Amino acid sequence: MVVDAKPKNQNWFEVQYEEVVDNRPNLWYHGDGNWFEFSGTKVYKKGDKGKEVQEINIRLAGFGGNVPDEKFTDRTVRMVKQFQKDYMEIEPTGIVESKTLEAIKKFGKEFDIPFNKTKCPCGTCDGYGKGLYPEQKQSSSILEKKRKYEYPGIHRTLFWTLKATLFYLKHDDYSNYNLKFGKVSSGYRCHQDNKNHKRRSTNHMGKALDIHFYKSDNTISTEANCDKVRKIMKDKSGAQLRWSGKNKFSLEPSTKDRIGREFIATTWVHFDVRNFELKYLKDKFFIKSKKDITNEII
Repeated sequence: MVVDAKPKNQNWFEVQYEEVVDNRPNLWYHGDGNWFEFSGTKVYKKGDKGKEVQEINIRLAGFGGNVPDEKFTDRTVRMVKQFQKDYMEIEPTGIVESKTLEAIKKFGKEFDIPFNKTKCPCGTCDGYGKGLYPEQKQSSSILEKKRKYEYPGIHRTLFWTLKATLFYLKHDDYSNYNLKFGKVSSGYRCHQDNKNHKRRSTNHMGKALDIHFYKSDNTISTEANCDKVRKIMKDKSGAQLRWSGKNKFSLEPSTKDRIGREFIATTWVHFDVRNFELKYLKDKFFIKSKKDITNEII
């Protein structure tokens, strides 16, 4: 139905109605030359704040890159537009309305990730550390790369960014790569696991994933495969090589980008959230079970 927004003398009993043949299920209201969609779903736009906005920022982080902020920022607008253009294949608006929310939910159900493979292999912790060095949690006096705190799980944003990467492997020019998800080669690694393997890095204490990618007809993860995936993550998720910029996903470089004797990732893709600000590395963003990848707040 369409309703005339300007009844005589503001008498709404005189509003005129007319039937509209349309395949849209919601009521549309016409006033002052504008059309509005009425539905039971809230619309989210620039300037909005709240837990729902934070959830949108997490789920679509792989579309341009983002952090789990409660504010709908310019970065959120760009992220939503990319999702609408690439995944939904519609004219992007940067506004999250009912159709975009449904698409976000649909996206979340695709591209399954074997969560149990992210557990620490040490055999002594529950799979996600023991919370050692709690005194270092959220301490701004410690560089993140030096922080020894064992975060309580894997950062949620990593899973959603991986989902976006798997989407792009099947779309646009990237589908010509003929690549598929292989396996999680390394997820959580606690202090005991580090000790077992004579390592010191704390990136894998909840902030990083290492992934193998295969050609569609084999189960071999090569450096060439992984370089192509790194390109996708740089192009589409705003990821950076190394850790120069804050609030960005970081990738370990491979042989072709190696500087000096720095550690590199060859036949796996390492990506992490180490350069997120502390407020985006709070315990609440780290999860221990597959069901927690998706927060049903939206």
